[in-house]
Amino acid sequence: MKTRDMNAEEQLLQLENDVDYSGAVRHRRMLSEPGASQITFNVATKGANNNRLITVDLEKETFAGYGGDSVFGEAIPFNRFAHIKKTVWHVLNETLKRHDSSSTVSNETSLVLPFLTLFYSYLFQHGIYHLEQTTREDLKTWLTEYIENNGWWSLLGYENVFNKLIEDAKDNPSLRLLIASEGRRKRGYFSFNRKGVSELIGLPLKGFTFGNIQEKIRTDLFPELEFEGGHRPGNNLAEKITRQKLYALFGKFNYCTCHLPGDVDQLGFIPFPDEMPLAKKMAKARTDERTENITPEYAVKLVTVAFDWVYNKSAGVIDLLNTARMAAEIEAPRDIRNKSKANRIRAEVSKRYLVIKDEYGFEWDNISLEKGNSSDVYSLSEMVKAVQYAAFNLIGINHGRRKNELIGEGDRPYGLYLGCVTSTNLEFDLKTIDVFIEKGLQDWKTFWCNKLVFDSIRVLEKIYQLLRPLNTPVIDYDSVEEEAREHKLLRIRALTDIDGWAETENWFATFRASTYDRDSRSFFEHIDLDNSFLSQKSHPNRRLFACLYYYRYEFAELLPLRDHLVHDNSLSTYTYVTDPDTRQLADSMQIAWKQEQEGLEKVMDEVQSEYFRDVLIQIIRGERVGGRWPRLISKRLITLSKDVDFLELDDREKATLLTKKMIRKGYKANPKSNGACFAGTNRRSAKLANCYSDEGLNPQDADPSTCHGCVHLFTNDNYLEVMGKELVELREKSKDFRLPISVRLKAEKQAEDLEIMIELERDMSEENQRYLAQNIENWTASGLCND
Repeated sequence: MKTRDMNAEEQLLQLENDVDYSGAVRHRRMLSEPGASQITFNVATKGANNNRLITVDLEKETFAGYGGDSVFGEAIPFNRFAHIKKTVWHVLNETLKRHDSSSTVSNETSLVLPFLTLFYSYLFQHGIYHLEQTTREDLKTWLTEYIENNGWWSLLGYENVFNKLIEDAKDNPSLRLLIASEGRRKRGYFSFNRKGVSELIGLPLKGFTFGNIQEKIRTDLFPELEFEGGHRPGNNLAEKITRQKLYALFGKFNYCTCHLPGDVDQLGFIPFPDEMPLAKKMAKARTDERTENITPEYAVKLVTVAFDWVYNKSAGVIDLLNTARMAAEIEAPRDIRNKSKANRIRAEVSKRYLVIKDEYGFEWDNISLEKGNSSDVYSLSEMVKAVQYAAFNLIGINHGRRKNELIGEGDRPYGLYLGCVTSTNLEFDLKTIDVFIEKGLQDWKTFWCNKLVFDSIRVLEKIYQLLRPLNTPVIDYDSVEEEAREHKLLRIRALTDIDGWAETENWFATFRASTYDRDSRSFFEHIDLDNSFLSQKSHPNRRLFACLYYYRYEFAELLPLRDHLVHDNSLSTYTYVTDPDTRQLADSMQIAWKQEQEGLEKVMDEVQSEYFRDVLIQIIRGERVGGRWPRLISKRLITLSKDVDFLELDDREKATLLTKKMIRKGYKANPKSNGACFAGTNRRSAKLANCYSDEGLNPQDADPSTCHGCVHLFTNDNYLEVMGKELVELREKSKDFRLPISVRLKAEKQAEDLEIMIELERDMSEENQRYLAQNIENWTASGLCND
């Protein structure tokens, strides 16, 4: 049995076993024998007169093998586990051998322990205590999370570790003294002790700039001291996920975790055999290719399918699940084999499926209880998972939530739970959701939620209640909140295991927590049967949220997006959340939002840049687009076309280059129902805006009449379609005699004005198309539009 499968006591006994150090071939630069707690080696340049000895003290060097799924609660010295100590010695020995003749031998050996510190910290936090236990899937997960977190700092939760260190030091004076340099402290200055703190927390600090955190440490723990030479610079915590960065990191993996002598703990495979191709692919995936991964079209399809499963198909799935449950409750007490019970339940479900199949638009001729070997037969279990992950995506996209904040995989004590949504104000139909903030706060917080989220949770709750133990009453989750949180909604039950379903003692053991990368495929295959790549993404919801936000009016036919933006009217929501009765809730939301804002803003900025570029591509190609913004862009294009190198770029490259220039000048895409406004913060063109006043820009006044002819307005056929649908709604409203006459007259006037504006915008788009057609030759090398 491997240690990752053992309980805590067995793991510790196994991990602390001695290992055999015989048979090691020590390089001439290596001065210490295998097994030594202090590893000394010579890094002098070849041919130098003097030795240059480096000693690595494994009793002091630690790694952050605590938290997450680890059984450990504090930083672990490398010296504690013989198999790790042996690996460290051999990696250093191999590094000395590999770089013996190189002038970089000192630098290369200095990089070994920081890398092993980071990787061992990650493995232990995921319940993996030997390199040999690490699978290719584990490494794939690491790579995905590393890239999505912009490097080790966020991935390993450095900031949370520092916050805990500060709190612990407030209660422990001896710990407080280890954080600051003693010599500087005696002179009245605060100097952060990187080496000492690194050993305390088990994480390397070299390469990171974290002046804001140091300022917090000084303020909270040493308010009487000042920095010598002034304040520290701000934070620089995210790593640049470039091709060269990844290439170097893949190289570290390849020579620090494998190719070691046979009896040394190491990976059983070469982690990254194609270093440069993979580095190019993954680095590009962080920028341009990311749009191709989650395109607006894909996001729209995902929401449409999720909406269908939650609002249309879920009732049918719940009907079938209820049929299965009622049959199982009858069969469970029978003294027959479990397989026979399952067959009888399967027959009942199959019979009921044929009755409701057409009503709910199910496409399969028949279904089973569980997925079998035949891919032709769909199962009720897969239908349940499809509904669960349809709800997961609608909830996650609306709130930009992280995966495990909703699922709570493994033994995490958080995730969506019975009763996590409530109606707090019946008069205004206000609803809230209680979710755990996984990073930053690491606590439960309550947020407003829209009807789409509320309904999705209610569907999940109905499924959960049907999956509770057979012949037991409905779970009352209104009594004790802490108990309710134990009932995590995204749970999976084997519908063919009737005896397990009937188990009431320790029934959580037969009620498996959902696993995202495996169980979400039942939903994603309805969107992308061949790929289903989002089931392999750790945190897709922020990206999807950003895509839907920026491109929502480009997909006027998508009704779910209108529900998705139910709280888009910030003015009315503001009235509710600032009312004294709900002020405390608003305050807690503000605290949580501050913690989340930086990460979400970064994704939003990325997608707005992509949207900006897509708009420019339409203009560069001379498509039919409205507003005055295309005229302003054409002038910029004519200026850039004086550069021969620019002329040789294709349309996408031209748009990308111009996007960067325009964003640097302060322009920013702000899509509204009547068109996209690109005013941003550019002062030069601000006074030309139709909504400009002495107080500055007033984008809140945006409407078709105000924006028509504005230098910052962009429209296309999709926006005209949006306005066309609004026109239909206004006309219907003007003829609805259930409404007061004042409301109907106002709607009639709005309809008349909107109809005029639509025609004016359509005329302008045709005029722009002629204008662009005359000028395309100015910014293309051939005078023709590029492919």
